[in-house]
Amino acid sequence: LDKPGAATVVFGSDHVLEGRHTFLPHLADFRFVLVGHDSDISLFQSVVQFLRGRTRLRRLDLGNCPWELVLRLLPDLTGLRVFRVKIAQLTDAAVDALVQTLPREMIAVHLSSVVWTKSLVRPPDASPAVRADPASQHEYAHAFRRFPYLEMIHLRGMSMRRPQPALLSDKDYTAQTARWLASSRHIALALPSVDYVGWHGEHYVVLRGAPAVEGKIEEDESGAAGS
Repeated sequence: LDKPGAATVVFGSDHVLEGRHTFLPHLADFRFVLVGHDSDISLFQSVVQFLRGRTRLRRLDLGNCPWELVLRLLPDLTGLRVFRVKIAQLTDAAVDALVQTLPREMIAVHLSSVVWTKSLVRPPDASPAVRADPASQHEYAHAFRRFPYLEMIHLRGMSMRRPQPALLSDKDYTAQTARWLASSRHIALALPSVDYVGWHGEHYVVLRGAPAVEGKIEEDESGAAGS
């Protein structure tokens, strides 16, 4: 469908009869991405209404759908296990609402943001006590401890990029790269169940077990950890 109006009609044609959706009643995976129509609230509303009460839904990505609409939908999706969401302005309240609304059985979460009220990288001047506490290493990661079966998490700031050697002195590049990698490692330390970490578009495999590699992460060059 290349026109928002046509898509609105299609999604609006669904009805619920005796607790059963008439359009795609067995829907388990849904991804909705629009280009150039982010302000079309009526279209997003029709999509959200189409998804209400779908307890069979396991994977969901609503692209740039306004967070307020997504949040009102989540309590209906009790079977959800894999979720990708964009929260334009990331705050403590938004993160808390997200983790409290998603099912505890979540397996994978991808969270991206444009503006955030706390650093997405651990402050370099953190106190020794903070550095020693894995739950305090990342401003938001600890909130996802609510999900005991979480295997993959991706935290992404849309403007965040790995330090570039062409733009920095050798000393600054080395220091900032070390900080960048340490921050992704701290996510893995804060979330013991996680096997894959996504960090601003990069993907890492978490190695646990042997003391020599406890909490070590390795970059996944293929991106197989998912985005």
